Amino acid sequence: MKPVALLAALGIAALGPLTGAQASTDAATEWKFPIDPLWSWPTVEENNAAPPSLERRGGDYGHGKGHGKGKGKEKHGKGKGNGHGKCKPKPEKPVNTTCFRYYKDCTKDALTTSLPDIDYDFGEMYSGNIAINPSKPNDTLFYVFKPKDGAPVDELTIWLTGGPGCSSLFGFMREIGPIMWAEGQIKARENPYAWSKLTNVLFVDQPVGTGFSTGTPTAKSSADVAVQFADWFKEFQNKFGIKNYRIFVTGESYGGRWVPYISAEFLNRADKATYDLKGSLIYSASIGDELSQQDNLPALPFAKRKRDYYAFPDEKIASLQAQADRCGFTAWFDKYMTFPPPGPQPVGEGLNQACYLSGEVMFSAVKRNVCFDQNNINRQCPVPDDEVFGLFGNNFVPGSYIGKTLYFERPEVVKALHAPTSKRFTMCTRGVLVGADDAWRNDESLPPTQHVLPQVIDATQRVIMINGDLDGNIPPEGTLLAIQNMTWGGQLGLQSKPADTFFVQMMERQFIDLTFSIGFPPPAPFFGGQGPMGTYTKERGLVWVHQLQAGHSVPEQQGRASVMHLEWLLGHREGFGPNDQTAYTDGDTRPGARFD
Repeated sequence: MKPVALLAALGIAALGPLTGAQASTDAATEWKFPIDPLWSWPTVEENNAAPPSLERRGGDYGHGKGHGKGKGKEKHGKGKGNGHGKCKPKPEKPVNTTCFRYYKDCTKDALTTSLPDIDYDFGEMYSGNIAINPSKPNDTLFYVFKPKDGAPVDELTIWLTGGPGCSSLFGFMREIGPIMWAEGQIKARENPYAWSKLTNVLFVDQPVGTGFSTGTPTAKSSADVAVQFADWFKEFQNKFGIKNYRIFVTGESYGGRWVPYISAEFLNRADKATYDLKGSLIYSASIGDELSQQDNLPALPFAKRKRDYYAFPDEKIASLQAQADRCGFTAWFDKYMTFPPPGPQPVGEGLNQACYLSGEVMFSAVKRNVCFDQNNINRQCPVPDDEVFGLFGNNFVPGSYIGKTLYFERPEVVKALHAPTSKRFTMCTRGVLVGADDAWRNDESLPPTQHVLPQVIDATQRVIMINGDLDGNIPPEGTLLAIQNMTWGGQLGLQSKPADTFFVQMMERQFIDLTFSIGFPPPAPFFGGQGPMGTYTKERGLVWVHQLQAGHSVPEQQGRASVMHLEWLLGHREGFGPNDQTAYTDGDTRPGARFD
């Protein structure tokens, strides 16, 4: 890859050439503007203009017999690749749908019985596109609906990935869905911690223009997105005959905007038959002022707390500290990161917004570790290949950028998901919000902490937010600082510092299943739980968790903990300590009993 293309893939194309001082020394560098990975994502227009080819590129991704690297010919196209021979689709076996709860004449066109290269039965599942409004059939949202395994429940848990503009197929294929295909894996495996073992799960590509969703974006704000989503959700329920379900809204990252605004829209519609919201969950929540509370202000406190991962020498820490002091960040953080907080934060006042401290922290880290990843600061070189989403460096890129045909770009995958062939799939897309240019990411809505998030907490008394200890993108300190500027339940912020132990009792499933499958039972310690894996607190209907050994995508790295988060959301547990147990309607309180 050429250097310019590499910079673009890393999201730093707009930086221009480094000055001599910037290129040669740590101490002299002060970034003056935000460095936003969205700059490198394709736009909605670019994806619409580049539909996937229905002819497979020879050699790229064959999964039949043989492992040759020869040139592809005839119907497999031309071009070299690291493929595995000709791809021969497996003949479909008849599927017994008699036990499928949602299978009917109006849903059978969406039934997904198998996916390429997934060699196990994932049960009842549906996917496709549904119009937001029947009068505008071209504006659609793509979904994957995975009903609960086992005994049915009248509830629905919605999953929304952030961005803005990133596909919820990431949650489906790498975090909480029935399929787990992580970076570096040669094939997918069953996810032993899939949320569909506990609840019906709905993954949605939204807003318009995201992932496989189609149409021309018109939303100028998260509030607009919420209205469109609520309209679409009613159409989805009509199609599947869903009514009077308990509804839970979950997501991550910029989902910290989506989840509160959509949850509040559900509450405002006052239609319990369709929008009976019972709770919300957000990982790595972007809920406050992004450029100060969740970016510049926590950048140095986080880097100092995780200094071993950044490998900053004393002189670098001193340089960063001096810059934080000059910009007003140190005094602000020390004043307002207290329990209880001294008062509301006058966001922006007393801060030099021209200072972009988090940019210098990131690039200083990249200087020491070229594979540094803000989303998981534990990452080292070499970066594993990502055959599914095209994670390259610290960002997602289309397969063509890196000479690959990614999983969701493959025609047979598109067909199996009943997805549109009129556009190119990319994990993340620019331009899904069309608000004012001076609005952060073109989103004209206020941060959720100012109104909609308190509304949801007060109404449901069941909102949980989780931050990964290794997440430098949205550090725990940043979300916590935003919480300390939010009033709910009649009080400002958390009154006590989070200190309760988050204790994982659930037995490990992934390693145990693997070792038993190859005939090597694991040693006895692997049969127990992890033990202490973070801290948490619960105040006035809000739970906040600081999750150890997790980055930005918490469920991907801590599957057992994510099960516990979901259990609390659904009302199956009330705490996370060593003596707290789950409680299901059948009285079974064993940790992880639903995952045996």
